[in-house]
Amino acid sequence: AKQYVSEISEIGSSLFELGIEVMALMYCLPFDSPMTALKVQIGALIAFLSIVHFLTQLRRAYGIGIYLTMFITIMKTIVRASLVIILFLIAFAVAFYMVLRPLPVFSNVGFAFIRVITMMVGDISFTETFHFLHGDNQLHSTGLALSVFILFVIVINIAFANLLVGLAVGDINEVRQNADLSIIQMDLKLITTFKTCYLPIKIREYIYKPSLVIQNHSKAPLLARFTWDKLTEGIKLQVSTTNTVEKSETQNLQQELQDQHL
Repeated sequence: AKQYVSEISEIGSSLFELGIEVMALMYCLPFDSPMTALKVQIGALIAFLSIVHFLTQLRRAYGIGIYLTMFITIMKTIVRASLVIILFLIAFAVAFYMVLRPLPVFSNVGFAFIRVITMMVGDISFTETFHFLHGDNQLHSTGLALSVFILFVIVINIAFANLLVGLAVGDINEVRQNADLSIIQMDLKLITTFKTCYLPIKIREYIYKPSLVIQNHSKAPLLARFTWDKLTEGIKLQVSTTNTVEKSETQNLQQELQDQHL
């Protein structure tokens, strides 16, 4: 199952890059065409998606890679949790649309859904809604509206917000514990990609090397010595004590034999 998920993610990444390239061609071609509103929108989308793609490629970068991995992991968790919360948002949007239809922000279901999303992050605007109902003398029939408001605050702003915080904290702790393993996994994935990609043999031999030989001596380059220090950091060399123990036992046995002859 993990292999299929990995293959699907690779296909999705390739399609994402292909989509950016196709939109770039649509933006540039033909070169002598005038700038239109559609081209401006395509250009803005290209700039946004290109920067996002660039950030996803920085997960292997030293220092900031772990934070990008945390962010991507949290976003995956939010997407999985949103499959449940979106049903609650639709329910509240329909309820607000039917009860508070005179308000412009709840005049149709689409506006009501967007307004509910903004309410989810804290923009309740309860005073504005209360003043509107008070000005139209509709306070006698707003019991249901106030009940829906209170229920929305409890379910979305309190329960769901704390659920997301708990999931995010758990994901961050897991990423921190497995940070080194994740970086090694991405490095191995990149090496495998270079090994199996369809490039000329000379280029593949230059990029991919099956082994790494580092010699640490006084004339070694600074980069080689730095790499040696990073690879051997935390490694302690231990001398095997097997031969020492056997030698000591042999000496004791010889001493006993000499004492018996004496």
